[in-house]
Amino acid sequence: MSAPQSTPGPWIFNETRSSRGLLAITTADCTQNIADVFGLPLAEVGHANAALIARAPDLLAECERLRAALADVNAYFVTLQDMQPDSQHGTVGERVRAAVRAALASK
Repeated sequence: MSAPQSTPGPWIFNETRSSRGLLAITTADCTQNIADVFGLPLAEVGHANAALIARAPDLLAECERLRAALADVNAYFVTLQDMQPDSQHGTVGERVRAAVRAALASK
């Protein structure tokens, strides 16, 4: 079974489109509500949280590109210092794969 797909980006945050919250994360064309964000004080926490959530599709895409690039590097340069396992956290590639898996699983 394949993992559920998220709503394609780009996403934006919009103070006027929220039906239940202080800020709404919507598709760029405002046709789909992704999430409502609460945070006080709104000007600080709410906007920061909404901006981060709205960038999620771009962040996930960049992580996937990075994971692919690291796999290529790892195939040719397995002795690179950054690719060596960290006793607590694994290789950079393993950490990126785990972060992407966690993001996809929480959808």
